[in-house]
Amino acid sequence: MKLFFSILLFFTSLLPLLSATEVPDEAQLCFQWFASLDYPDVKDAQFAEIWTGRGSNSERRAIYGFIISESETELTVLRTDLTQGTLAKANTRVAFEPRSFSEIATETLEALRSPPENTLDWPDDTLAKKAQVFFWAYACWRRGEIDLATQLYVEADKQRLGYYLKRETDTLQEVLEIQLGKAAMWNAMLRSDGNSLAQIYWSDSRRTPLPSRAELLTGFQRVTTQFPRCKYAEQAQASAAILECMIEEDANHPTLTQEQLDQLPLDQRVAELIWQLRDQNGHQMTQPGSCDIFNTRTTGSTGLRPSYYPQPTGTSPAHQLLAIGYPAVPALIEALTDRRFSRSVGYARLSFFNHSILNVGDCAQQILNRIAGHSIEHPSYVHGDLPTEAQLLARQQVYQAWWNEFQKKGKKQMLIEAIAAGAGIPGPLIRQLKEEAPEEVAGTLLMGIEQTQEDPWGLRLYIDELFALNTPEAFAMLRALIKDDPRRRVRIEAATKLLEEENKAANEAALDALIYEWQQLPESTPRQFENDFSALATALIASGDARAMQQLVNGWEQRPAHERFQIVRATGIFADKFMFTSAVFYMKRRPPTLEARAIMIDLLAHALEDTTADVFHGSLSDFQCPNPRIGDFALYVLNGIDNQKYAMSTFANAEQRDIERIAAANIWRAENNESLLQLPVISVKN
Repeated sequence: MKLFFSILLFFTSLLPLLSATEVPDEAQLCFQWFASLDYPDVKDAQFAEIWTGRGSNSERRAIYGFIISESETELTVLRTDLTQGTLAKANTRVAFEPRSFSEIATETLEALRSPPENTLDWPDDTLAKKAQVFFWAYACWRRGEIDLATQLYVEADKQRLGYYLKRETDTLQEVLEIQLGKAAMWNAMLRSDGNSLAQIYWSDSRRTPLPSRAELLTGFQRVTTQFPRCKYAEQAQASAAILECMIEEDANHPTLTQEQLDQLPLDQRVAELIWQLRDQNGHQMTQPGSCDIFNTRTTGSTGLRPSYYPQPTGTSPAHQLLAIGYPAVPALIEALTDRRFSRSVGYARLSFFNHSILNVGDCAQQILNRIAGHSIEHPSYVHGDLPTEAQLLARQQVYQAWWNEFQKKGKKQMLIEAIAAGAGIPGPLIRQLKEEAPEEVAGTLLMGIEQTQEDPWGLRLYIDELFALNTPEAFAMLRALIKDDPRRRVRIEAATKLLEEENKAANEAALDALIYEWQQLPESTPRQFENDFSALATALIASGDARAMQQLVNGWEQRPAHERFQIVRATGIFADKFMFTSAVFYMKRRPPTLEARAIMIDLLAHALEDTTADVFHGSLSDFQCPNPRIGDFALYVLNGIDNQKYAMSTFANAEQRDIERIAAANIWRAENNESLLQLPVISVKN
């Protein structure tokens, strides 16, 4: 019996050793499968905390990852979400410090077992949490941390599948194939215009030189061969087929210099430029939004100001086709069904996978819209799967119908009808009509204004164009709108624009009209971000006039919270808080008189003590605070007006913001011989 217990004790003592050298069979197979994929090997890679150089000057963003390689100029890093990127050492804010992998892996395991309350998922969007936890397990296994690997594997298996995975019976490897495949497809899309997942989130954000089409092909082939269960495998296969065809075409197509291209007959030059749209590398500037193929590396943004939707200059194929204009239309319509890829990528939101590579037909569509001066048809499948043949043909039919009508009616009549419809951006149409029939412009714009409905932005564009004519006829039309138009918003926008007139009498008349409209507003206006109340408040403040500013003060205490917030928000135009109000983009601001400035400062100082919350939802890049109050926004504007006098930190909790807010209020109170407020005391947590 003693011998039996001795043997039993011996084998029992071996259990920890056995558990430290083996993982369950399923985990072993899963790890071996992952090792066969083409991710960098982390067995001997240095694990580190890495400062990426991204973020504000007051915030150094750090990530955990593996140093894959290091040269004199850059680091190559594999992050724990499997994104790989480079960091330039020339950026003095880039640095790394080695960390104990086993310690951080243990902390990760403990966090998974005791997650914080109200945490739905890890913050990273590039890869599902299940796959990220698995990679921690795999890295442990690869580095010999077998016990940690086993425990993290169990935690990975526990993680929820995600809303797009329906099959609860899938093995972990099958689920990983789906999740990793999605990230691989996303990255393959981004690589088309020189971007990557790492560049979006943490690495050097500058776009790299465009990879060759052969490199792009490898990215899509990787999805189909390594992740065949991925929902994007079929799309990746179709994308690879397109690239294979393009690579073969490239090999057989002569490369022309610009001089040779310019010497071609017009029809051949148009055909060659359409061919070259496969290399059109445009970029997207806003989200939500769409990719602008004219916003290239060399031309920069084609933003809407100061001449809305301008026809940009440049040397890209799209720019050259736009310069050719109407003679290129038939060939561009023919190209609308061309599904070959360009080097431009569009998306609804950058932070989740909804990206599409614009094809040559998409580029042709944007060029046709620019030639026409308005969007004949908006793309219907920019964000999503590859377009179907039926979609491409339907688009082509719409543009062919437009061209047939154009040839029948003529350019002048088509322009008049498009402007008079009151939809879209009129600037490009107006420029063309000025060349065709300048005497028709003012009257046609007035017809367009009459047709604009509940679209303040579109209405504003039309009124801007009418004002820009700078003729007595145009100014008379604007004054007639102020007097006779039954729509309040039309009267407001016309008067706001006439504030820019240099004629003092006309300027005073416009201000009188705005004050009258303000006084006629109902006692309570709808709670909307942009409405007649906010438009009037902004216009009155932009006038820089003390009489106008006093209108905002009158009845302040009786106003509902959302109106008080709108007034504070409108004052932001003098603090250049461009994310705070869009008015800085379209409204000319007159410097406030000394009296007007004093009234505005007094109003904001009074608003500092307004602790009403739930007036704004969202965040600003230079102002973050949980559930901000009207007083917090008043401080934000005052800080923009004088950041030395009214101190405010970008990031602050409610207690810290209270201290800053009351301190600012006391500055004004001291200057006006009023009693000071008591500063709040920060609570100390045990």
